[in-house]
Amino acid sequence: MDFTTVDIVELVVSFIQFLFGITINGFIMGTFSMQWRRNKSLQASDTVLMFLSTTRFFWQWVLSLMILYNYITFSLDFLQLLTYISNFLELSSLWLTFTLCFTYCVKITDHPNSLFIYVKLRVSMLVKWMLLASLLASLAFTLLLRFSWDIFSTDTDPRNSTETNGTPSSELLVCYMGAVPPFLIFCLTLLLFIYSFWIFIHRFKRSRTGFESPVLSDHLKVLKKIFFALFLYVMYFISSGLFLFKRQQMAHWERWLFIIYQFYPTAYLGWLILLNCRLKTVFLSIYQRALRLIRNKSQITQTQRAV
Repeated sequence: MDFTTVDIVELVVSFIQFLFGITINGFIMGTFSMQWRRNKSLQASDTVLMFLSTTRFFWQWVLSLMILYNYITFSLDFLQLLTYISNFLELSSLWLTFTLCFTYCVKITDHPNSLFIYVKLRVSMLVKWMLLASLLASLAFTLLLRFSWDIFSTDTDPRNSTETNGTPSSELLVCYMGAVPPFLIFCLTLLLFIYSFWIFIHRFKRSRTGFESPVLSDHLKVLKKIFFALFLYVMYFISSGLFLFKRQQMAHWERWLFIIYQFYPTAYLGWLILLNCRLKTVFLSIYQRALRLIRNKSQITQTQRAV
C-alpha cells in the first residue's frame, strides 16, 4: 500500500495521541490500583475515576485499531466486533463521567434537605450501584444503537457507512441515542450544584468572613472540573455531528474529525490530574525520579568516556 503525506501525518498524530492516552489512563489506573491494594478501600470519587480511566484505556486501544483498519486489512467480522466494543466503551465513558461529576457534587455540597443528607451519608454504597447501572445502561444502549443502525444501514462494511437508508439527521439521532441521556442528567446535576453554590456564596457574604476559605476553594475546584467536563461533552457532540454531516462533502477530513473525536476523553483525565492533589503529587514524584535517573545515566556515560 502506498502512503501519502496525509496518511503519514495521520498515523504519526494517531500514534502520539495513543501514547498520550494510554500513559494518562494507565497512570491513573496504576495509582488507584496500588492505593486500593495498600488500603483495601478507595474514596467514592477515586473509585469512579479508576473505572473511568480503565474504560478509556481500553477504548484508546480499540480506536487505534479502527484507525489502522484504513491501512491494514482486517476481516469485516472483526471490525464489526471492534465497532460494538467501541460503542460500549464510549457510552460507558459518558455515563461514568456523569457519575464522577455527581460524586464530586455530593461530596462538596452541603444542603439541609433530608434526601440529600441520606444520599451524602451513603454515597460510597450508592456509587457502587451507579457504576453497575452505568455499565448496564451502556450495554443496553449499545444493543439498541446497533439494532437501530441496522435499520438505517445498507452497507456491509462498517468502516464505510455513508450509504444508508436514512438521512444524516436519522444517523445522528441513532448515534446520540445513548449519549444524550447521561448528558441531560449531567446538566441537571450541574444546575443543582450551581444553585447550591449560589446559596453558599450568599451565606458567605452574610457571614462577612471573606472569600479566603478552603470550602470555597473546594467548590471552585469542583466547578472547574464540571465545566471542563461540560466543554468536552459539547466537543463530543460537535465532532460526532460534523463526522456524520460533513463526511460526504469533506471526505478528506473524515479521519481528522475521528482523531479530534477520540481526543476529548484523555484531555479530561489529564485535566483531572492537574486538579487532583494526590494524582499530581504522584505524577511529579515519578517525573522527578525519571529526571534523576536520566541525569545519573548521563553522568555515568560521561565518566566512562573520560576514562
